[in-house]
Amino acid sequence: MLAGIGQVESGQADNGNVTTNGTPRTPILGPTLDGTGGNAAIPAPRGGWVRAIGPMQFLPSTWTVWGVDGNGDGTADPNNIYDAALSAGHYLCAVGRDLAVPADLDAAISSYKDSRRRCSFA
Repeated sequence: MLAGIGQVESGQADNGNVTTNGTPRTPILGPTLDGTGGNAAIPAPRGGWVRAIGPMQFLPSTWTVWGVDGNGDGTADPNNIYDAALSAGHYLCAVGRDLAVPADLDAAISSYKDSRRRCSFA
């Protein structure tokens, strides 16, 4: 599941273009969420518009709640692949979801991003 999300969201962190500690060599930024091009409009707290960030494309507000340090360097960084993947796993399994249960898996994916436009579930 995490690999699939990583592929869809960032092409596996730009095909693994990361440092040995898991930080992408170039920033991975989603589109500006300003309501254009079919994107949501999400104002940033200090003005402007929010962008999803990092290899798992976390919104800053979601990262604030779910972000954890996955590589043991003492910092939870949404740009770091280890931190982002572990945080995404925690987020997907929130509220006791069991990803082996099809309904829970569907709910987990839908909570991450409404991916029905991109994926079909069997």
